[in-house]
Amino acid sequence: MTLKEINEMMASIGLPYTYYSFPIGHVPEPPYFVFFYPNSDNFGADNAVYQKINSVSIELYSKNPDFEAETQIETVLDANHIYWEKDSVFLDSEQLFETIYEMEILING
Repeated sequence: MTLKEINEMMASIGLPYTYYSFPIGHVPEPPYFVFFYPNSDNFGADNAVYQKINSVSIELYSKNPDFEAETQIETVLDANHIYWEKDSVFLDSEQLFETIYEMEILING
């Protein structure tokens, strides 16, 4: 996938979203999500990056467990044949549930 295709995939989920964080004072009402590239795990050959591999995190925020929003995200990831892992926590400081999706995506171009 290209980085543009990843952004298009995020848009197709159908929830408010942004890359990394919303500007202060412009956070939408939950549910919403942010996505970002926390690191890479590139494959090297002949002293060069042979295949770029980006880790991608999607963090879904909701007031209550939101299985419909989770299904929206999972349906898009599954349709794009992306293997993902999921974890959930409650953020006391924000009074929000956070569902975290982690995956690795091969980057082309």
